[in-house]
Amino acid sequence: AKIDHWQADSHGVYTARLRGVLFADPQGGYRFETEWPGTPIPHLHFIVSAPGYQTLVTQWVGDEPVSRIRLDFVLRAKR
Repeated sequence: AKIDHWQADSHGVYTARLRGVLFADPQGGYRFETEWPGTPIPHLHFIVSAPGYQTLVTQWVGDEPVSRIRLDFVLRAKR
């Protein structure tokens, strides 16, 4: 799967520095590290896509800094 990520900086501006693309390994695993989103309501955006599956567009929203979160993305097969 391809995982496209983006987030705003501490000024609320979306920048290329905080955007990236990851690819899951053959077992579907991935590892992602970033700085804490410095916006009033911290959030991370994701688009997850894979051949034969419906694209997932989602975001994670937090309320306070954390050192680690776990995100499991589940894609539905196309019909």
